[in-house]
Amino acid sequence: MEQQITVNTILGQNSFKTKKLIGNLNSIIIDTDSKIEIIIESENGYLIFHRKSIEGVYCLAIRNKVISSVENTLDYLTFDKFLLDEHLIITVIGQANKEVNLIIKID
Repeated sequence: MEQQITVNTILGQNSFKTKKLIGNLNSIIIDTDSKIEIIIESENGYLIFHRKSIEGVYCLAIRNKVISSVENTLDYLTFDKFLLDEHLIITVIGQANKEVNLIIKID
């Protein structure tokens, strides 16, 4: 499943909520002709992705990071996909009145 979104930065920032997404987050494709900052978080309160400088076309395969429950133990990447059953809140910050195209791919 794919959800295609076009967001305009209006006065330099815009946030929106996706429809409810159910499944594994495969990737997000971002297409922008100007430098932006993007924040993707769950409506349940956790951060999924934050990048301060993106410009051009990117296909981002966003994955979980396991944080050890024991101090002084190394964290490691598991490359597990985010399992979604919620709305995502996406915030785009950049130059005023620029369009950013997003495609959210769900398995």
